[in-house]
Amino acid sequence: MECLEAAPWPFVLFVFFAFISAYVVAKHNAFALKDTLLALGGMKKFEKNWLINLLIAATLTLPLGASYWVIAACGA
Repeated sequence: MECLEAAPWPFVLFVFFAFISAYVVAKHNAFALKDTLLALGGMKKFEKNWLINLLIAATLTLPLGASYWVIAACGA
């Protein structure tokens, strides 16, 4: 895969997992949009479970790994 074709994948992964995480946090805690965004930003406490922990970890690690892969593919 060429460098320009691979470049948007870290962003796509981050946005995808961020939306899924927001949805699960909102459903699990019965939050509205404002409370969900505050919770995911670290400004409001929320109840966690294994799925929320897994999604938050995936939101952080998968785009980071994809970024590393893109940088390695581009030869930088």
